Amino acid sequence: MNNTNPPNNALNGLFSAHPPVAPNPTVNLPWKVLSSDLLYEDPWMKLYGERSQFDGVDEPSHYAVIERRSFTAIVPITSEGKIVCIRTIRYATQLPSLEIPMGFIEGDEVPEQGARRELEEETGWIAGEIVSTGKHWASPAFMRQQCFSFVARNLIPGTKNLDIHEHVETEEFSVQQVLAAIQSGEISDATTIVAVLKAKERGFL
Repeated sequence: MNNTNPPNNALNGLFSAHPPVAPNPTVNLPWKVLSSDLLYEDPWMKLYGERSQFDGVDEPSHYAVIERRSFTAIVPITSEGKIVCIRTIRYATQLPSLEIPMGFIEGDEVPEQGARRELEEETGWIAGEIVSTGKHWASPAFMRQQCFSFVARNLIPGTKNLDIHEHVETEEFSVQQVLAAIQSGEISDATTIVAVLKAKERGFL
């Protein structure tokens, strides 16, 4: 990526300098960040072009790094022990996807608040109890974004409130059906797979 020549001149108004990312003091990094330029920004993401100098390498390396807001992923478990899933169509792949409810953390929400809101908005269920199962980086090779995963239990009927661009159908499956769908590839969303396996490992499923 050429940092001096933005790929789309129509976006020039969104371009601005960005100071280099400060090194993590707890990690002995084998490189030094020389520059980090904001190339594109919208309400959902920021794209940076970065130059770094690796130890023992003469020429600087160039990286494209995406920053996105953190998000939550929820494994909702009904009183019958079934998992509430959603069927949707994802824009990037142009393909149907069987997933668990998930979405961005908004404003000053803490992760649990975001998880409760997303669960009700996408499925119409309110969590009587919600338990964290940890967090993970969504795609650490090129993206700065964390996912906070939860298990929701003691579900109470609420009100579904989908965004105008969301096309979501809700379905319930047994734990065995969800695990089989992961093995067969019917469930191929990485966040869903991670959250379900975390819930199983912690004894919730």
